[in-house]
Amino acid sequence: MSHTTLRTQQTHSRFLTVREFARAVDVSEETIRRRCDDGTIRAIRLGSVRRIFASELDRLLDHKEKTQ
Repeated sequence: MSHTTLRTQQTHSRFLTVREFARAVDVSEETIRRRCDDGTIRAIRLGSVRRIFASELDRLLDHKEKTQ
């Protein structure tokens, strides 16, 4: 899934799954879970399910572009 496609989907959803987020930034799901646990990535838990704020993807991609 391309960044453009994912950003388009964000307008319809406020949250991403760990899998969607990990694929968008090309890292493992476990890395994303650890970053959520340490507060680097803002997320919420809905029972046993974790959801990541869609705005976190934009924040992370913007930061990546600035550092390259």
